[in-house]
Amino acid sequence: MTISKDILKDITDAIVDVASGNMTKRIALTNVDEERDSIATGINMLFEELESMVKLQNAKTKALMNMMEDIEETKKVLKDSEENLRGITSAALDAIIKINDQGDIVFWNPAAEKTFGYTENEAIGRSLHKTIVPSKHQKYAKEIIRKLTLTGDRPAYGKLLKLSAINKDGEEFPIEISLSSVKIDGRWNAIAIMRDISQRKEMEENIRASEERYSILVESSGDGIIVIQDGELKFVNEATKNILGYNMDEFIGKDFLDFIAPKYQKMAMKNYMDRIERKEVPPTYELELIHKNSSTLPIEITSALIEYDDGPGVLVFIRDITERKKMEVQMRILSTQKEAILSSIPDIIMQVDKDKIYTWANQEGYRSEEHTSELQSHSFISY
Repeated sequence: MTISKDILKDITDAIVDVASGNMTKRIALTNVDEERDSIATGINMLFEELESMVKLQNAKTKALMNMMEDIEETKKVLKDSEENLRGITSAALDAIIKINDQGDIVFWNPAAEKTFGYTENEAIGRSLHKTIVPSKHQKYAKEIIRKLTLTGDRPAYGKLLKLSAINKDGEEFPIEISLSSVKIDGRWNAIAIMRDISQRKEMEENIRASEERYSILVESSGDGIIVIQDGELKFVNEATKNILGYNMDEFIGKDFLDFIAPKYQKMAMKNYMDRIERKEVPPTYELELIHKNSSTLPIEITSALIEYDDGPGVLVFIRDITERKKMEVQMRILSTQKEAILSSIPDIIMQVDKDKIYTWANQEGYRSEEHTSELQSHSFISY
């Protein structure tokens, strides 16, 4: 078969166009020269197949480029996330430690360095149990970590465990620890967040000791001690029960006015409100309380404003002054009897103070009302 120069030129031109990127180039058909059109049709079919292959390759290339962009974006997000996480863990006040499925430390934040004394480089790769766990806790700790790293099982999840740890110097101290697990590359890792609670434990011990001393002091006091808050009795000591005869459940939660004799209730309420409002209240005053047997007892009151269970309250000391009142009555009787006896004596009897001033004289000692005035303002030496 002989191919004409015209068809060769058309084929050559079409190939040049396709090679330059014009994938839609086709050889025009004459519909006259069958031989020429047959060759052109064959060439056009090759061009169409080539165009399909190029389109497919372009699509694959574009998909690959998109995938590469996604990977880069993912890497950036992961990097940002890691930087954020490292920033958070670096700023955390609690020690944050990650342990792999072999029980080795793979993450150790700055707070862990401060808490346990090991630098990050010293801690990474070491066995957690041999590094910070006291021998008495190792069996328990190994079992928990084993379950966490083997199956992700979290028997202590959501709990704050109170244990003890050892630092680089071998010193044992109390800690609070919370545990969780995370799967990384198909393997379970354990994450422990720990807090040194040495200072808190010391404070708790001091508070407990102080409360014990306070309790001994309060319960051994001979005076009644009461705490009133919102008008109700919140605390009474043993001495209060002994003075008034009520059981504890008959005091707590009751209105304090229920135990005060009616004629003193108005005064007691005023003093209570003045104390709550930080106004002036007499340092001590007297009233009567109602005993369980319905009798009344003379009581001396001393009170102070305190904070009780996060709110204002009034601490009240009550002292039974029944015996004092009896003695005062006896003293008044004796004084009256003394006056009567001395006044009836016919002799002159006079009394002077330490400055030698006349302060008292019996009937015979007074010559007149005018002389009485003189006696009270002169030294007996001038007479």
